[in-house]
Amino acid sequence: MGDSRRFKEFGSLILRLFPNRSTRIADIGGGYGHLNSYLKDKGYQSVITIDDRNNRLRNISYKKGWLTDQNPENFDLLVGLHCDEATDVIIREAGKLRLPFIIVPCCIKPTEYSFFGKGFLDWLHHLECKAEQLGFTTQRYYLPIKGKNTVILGKFT
Repeated sequence: MGDSRRFKEFGSLILRLFPNRSTRIADIGGGYGHLNSYLKDKGYQSVITIDDRNNRLRNISYKKGWLTDQNPENFDLLVGLHCDEATDVIIREAGKLRLPFIIVPCCIKPTEYSFFGKGFLDWLHHLECKAEQLGFTTQRYYLPIKGKNTVILGKFT
């Protein structure tokens, strides 16, 4: 199980980088919706968790399925915290729509792009290169949590 502080710490970084509370956020692969709940508690008006599982917290906006099934053009920001197979899909969809993204990669589970690396640092570099090929400027941040804590922010300049 991951560090229980991950939702608060990632949410706090999102608050710092995207302070406009009217930002429409898609929490991709967000599981039960803990990040969604944290962001709503901090005043964000529109956060939707998109996940293929049925389990979720009460009182969050939730859509079952995949990002590509959910009209991603209705969002201003795509986020993913330890979202496994959705990590590279977030980058692809954000690139298509010219939206910023912020992700915390966890497992090396490429679905969208060929990956020939050997480890997690190669995976991070690979994701940043794919984002940069799509026109993003990327930046890394680190969350003060145990486990995978590297954040990749992608923005168009």
